[in-house]
Amino acid sequence: MPIHHSGIVCDRSASTQGASCTNTLLLGLFDKWVIESLVRPESTLLVEMVGSRDTGPIFQVTVPHQLPLGERIAYILGSRLELSRLVFGPPQQYASTIAEAISVVVSRLRERRGSYRLSVLSDMVQITPGGYNFEKNVPPARDFLTWLKKNRLAADLQGIPLVACGLHSGQSGSRSAVYTARLQEVWKKAFQALGATEITLVTTCDAA
Repeated sequence: MPIHHSGIVCDRSASTQGASCTNTLLLGLFDKWVIESLVRPESTLLVEMVGSRDTGPIFQVTVPHQLPLGERIAYILGSRLELSRLVFGPPQQYASTIAEAISVVVSRLRERRGSYRLSVLSDMVQITPGGYNFEKNVPPARDFLTWLKKNRLAADLQGIPLVACGLHSGQSGSRSAVYTARLQEVWKKAFQALGATEITLVTTCDAA
């Protein structure tokens, strides 16, 4: 069984209203990674914040290879506590550069050999200053894909199961059902073009 690595994209931009990425959801994904990785040495989980200007992930844990199983478990429990104490700033301090965060996470995952999983906790409303603003207009998938490639954001998703949860349902609020359908379509087609074959796009992580 290959060593398992998980990447999480956490979106706290204003359009999510703080609901897409919460500590509860992050801890749930942490626990899922523990089960899937079996606490094998060198297994890694990392969390990237959408819109963050930091040079590294806001959180990363790699299972040490030099420790016996009991000590590895203790190390992981300590890392879980550290994750639970992450303090996020107000949602509006973050831009909505989702594609950029996905590209960074996938690039970091690819540095490690093994199996992968990518979770995107976001409403998927891409807003890049000087680029696309999905709040104003959702572009055709082919145009968005061309833009991703031009800006070196075309992440290699081949062999990486991907779950994006937090999308608007289109049943209430300012997001219509038509808008939501277009938003899901552009991302699904983009992900498929980037090599993803296991794609789940849902409104809540409970449904993933």
